Amino acid sequence: MYLRPMTAAPAAAPAMTMKSLLLIDISHFNRNHYNPLDRFNLTMNPLAEDLKRDVEQDITTCGLCKKCLFLCPLPESKDIDVFTLNREVSKDQPSKEILDFAFLCMSCGQCNYSCPNYQHMVNRLIYLRSKGRIPRGLKPLLHWRGQRLGVVDRALYGLKKRLASVHPRIAPHIDKKEYRKSDLLFYFSCYAFSPSEVPWKTLAIADHLGLDYEVVAGYSSCCGWPHYLAGDFTSAEQLFKDLAALIEETGAKTVVTGCAECYRALELIKNRYGGGYTPLTTTEWVLGHMDRLNLQGSDELVTFHDACNLSRYDGKQEAPRKVVKRLFRLVEMERTGKDTLCCGAMRQNHEKEGLMELRKKRLAEAKETGATAMVTECITCYEVYKPLAEGIKVMDLVEALYDSIAKEG
Repeated sequence: MYLRPMTAAPAAAPAMTMKSLLLIDISHFNRNHYNPLDRFNLTMNPLAEDLKRDVEQDITTCGLCKKCLFLCPLPESKDIDVFTLNREVSKDQPSKEILDFAFLCMSCGQCNYSCPNYQHMVNRLIYLRSKGRIPRGLKPLLHWRGQRLGVVDRALYGLKKRLASVHPRIAPHIDKKEYRKSDLLFYFSCYAFSPSEVPWKTLAIADHLGLDYEVVAGYSSCCGWPHYLAGDFTSAEQLFKDLAALIEETGAKTVVTGCAECYRALELIKNRYGGGYTPLTTTEWVLGHMDRLNLQGSDELVTFHDACNLSRYDGKQEAPRKVVKRLFRLVEMERTGKDTLCCGAMRQNHEKEGLMELRKKRLAEAKETGATAMVTECITCYEVYKPLAEGIKVMDLVEALYDSIAKEG
């Protein structure tokens, strides 16, 4: 089913005011050069140097109160001493115990949010990861990304593309070489391969509104955020630079994504390289056109899961709720907004048993509200919870929007 195009003139995308506080601090990432050094070389690239400086400054003013670790959702955090962690960060070879904990961290930001001195504990853990060996369970998020693949990776990625079930609306955009100039850019990148219907339904809504747009999709345009979180700063820096150049090529003034991690990367890239675009979540983009969408609401009771990269890091709790309330009746979970529970997607399959416990706990919280569905606005959250849902539906907000618009014919 496709949405009927609207005949009214398209509305301009709204301007977005950048949030002043990002709990993974990206304000100092303002260099415009890249040095392709090996991640294990003692000489660091500019991204690593900037993070190192920020981490060292935080350590000198840390109050050692341990509030960051008291509120960490990981049970392993209770055995970690802040003084020891700070000491190990400064070592060339941190202890196995501290490195193991660093790779267990989901980068959810609860530690940053709880710090009375507004420090960035997550930065310390990211920097620690750069000194260790990336666990096997994390590597699926890092493979086949970017434009500089070796022969084997290129062949394996080619096989994935041949076997993947990609919607016909999205397939022509996968790793394409040429882009039109357009003010509006939809950035799907890796989630173009999502088993959900979010990418093509996003385009269907844009077509319904009569908007002109361009699309970036496929692993070759990966945002680099998973590599950054894993401590692979060399790969992350190159991916950031490549994406910055690609966005500049399209001339986009607004870049829309449905992935919370991609959104964080787009913010960092804009800040670091001075991009002339405004990053928006899909929800924020939709809000700019709400008056032109004849949404059909229902009496269904749903609850909303906040993505930590949007709610806790960027304070974006209200935008999705405005949309949800136009479609459903909303009931909140116990942990909501900045107190949300992370889905753990950026830890991928590393120590998966612990992740499964946290995810099932979140779904149990959703069911306790009496809601029939848990709505997400981040595609990674959706993909994590959807296969585990029992006794409650998991739906993405874009899919709910599409279905509501489709009802009007």
